[in-house]
Amino acid sequence: KLMTNLNGSIERITFTPASKMEYGMIENLAQLKGSSMAAVVTQALNQWLKQNYTKEIDLIEFYSNKEEN
Repeated sequence: KLMTNLNGSIERITFTPASKMEYGMIENLAQLKGSSMAAVVTQALNQWLKQNYTKEIDLIEFYSNKEEN
């Protein structure tokens, strides 16, 4: 279930790049695309989740089960 605010829109999250280099890369892509930095981060996160979400869940479950045994 999506977390929504009182207006019914999806809740915002705050993102902080891991380094100044990442910040510069995001800024550069936004300028080249003529879009906002938020749009670049949204697209990047969307792609990362498509490629990694299931793998991350599987790893978490694997290590959780390993600790129980």
